[in-house]
Amino acid sequence: MRFKKPITIANYPIENYPANSIPNQVSSMIKAWPKQFDDWQEAVALIQCFWPLLLADNLHNAPKVEVALAQLDPPTLERLRRQRLTPLLFRQVMRQGLEKHLEPSLLEELRNDYLMALRATASEDQEVFRVIQALNAAGIESILLKGADLRMRLYGESAVRPMGDLDLLISGEHVARVKSILEGLGLALQSQCADPRPGFRELFRNELHFNPPPGGSLLVDLHWRLSGVDNFYTLPFPRLERMAVPWSCHGQPVKVLCPEHAFIHLALHTLGEFHGAVQIIDLCLALHTLPLHWPTLKEELLRFQCQAPVYLVLRELAHWFPHIIPGAILNDLSGYRPSWAERLVLNRSLGYLTSHFAALYRHRRLRDRLFYVSALLWPQTDYLVAVYGEPDRTRFIRQFLRTLFFSAKSWDPR
Repeated sequence: MRFKKPITIANYPIENYPANSIPNQVSSMIKAWPKQFDDWQEAVALIQCFWPLLLADNLHNAPKVEVALAQLDPPTLERLRRQRLTPLLFRQVMRQGLEKHLEPSLLEELRNDYLMALRATASEDQEVFRVIQALNAAGIESILLKGADLRMRLYGESAVRPMGDLDLLISGEHVARVKSILEGLGLALQSQCADPRPGFRELFRNELHFNPPPGGSLLVDLHWRLSGVDNFYTLPFPRLERMAVPWSCHGQPVKVLCPEHAFIHLALHTLGEFHGAVQIIDLCLALHTLPLHWPTLKEELLRFQCQAPVYLVLRELAHWFPHIIPGAILNDLSGYRPSWAERLVLNRSLGYLTSHFAALYRHRRLRDRLFYVSALLWPQTDYLVAVYGEPDRTRFIRQFLRTLFFSAKSWDPR
């Protein structure tokens, strides 16, 4: 595979596209990551009028709150509801005494959404407490990630920040014990987390997924390291744990990522798995709220070799936060030149096979690569039973070939 001359991420990915399709400030990440950012532009267009309300601050190019609320009609309210932002909007409206600018029927709908969120998150908080309490009782330290952390540090209230699962980071040496503890609480390991070969997930993956117990609603994702963008970028546990900050979760001692690592993780997760406007709000609040030390952030980006994805996210946010993101940081990061492998992953040039390429690229030992390929092509019988309910290898082969065929059709040699 041949690439054009090396490019820096300052103009990435403009050089990869025809001149008449050069992306603007809002849509450039869509070009860089089309699969995950199909809805990025729509999400930004939806919430940009509500920045002053959602963030309670005066932002660059943001309209007055009265102008924003005047644009809130039933269709817009429904779009905000789909993005899970109505509880946050209601809280901000009430905090700032702006309810008089809303039609009573719209205000009532926002209030109902907020009350529903209160009821849902009360149950979720109990489930989080139960898990953390069990881990602490076993003497296992855990680090809260994403929603469970952000609810406390950025939003100050569970009801206004939706959370579909509880993400926990632990030491790899405790995975088996924590798995047993979670299963003792009634959670069940998802079938997709079965090992194709013994030790496969521990070496090549970074998490296990657990379904909630009967009557519960909160899934649990158990991480022993953090990764992003098809697992190409990795944040090892020892460094994250060393800089983690002690915290309290519903009275239980836990840890959270230091501000710099929290922002890096948010950026990687947004670029790799974009789910909607909530992630944009997370990033904006992180810039506003977390005491980021920019020199430390720059050092950690260099340590983890993830300058490119974080720069792409910062470049987008700089449109709204030029007064918060130092220009020197953007200038320094813009000079970074992604390797051929990094550009291939960021562009998802191999489609479905991109994640497999990333795994093989990051594990250089021949025996690890042979183990990876053999596990994917010929998994153990226990894996087939876990996934299909029976040792149906023919079905596995058909599905594998079908996936490979569609991946070949979507292959992009850029």
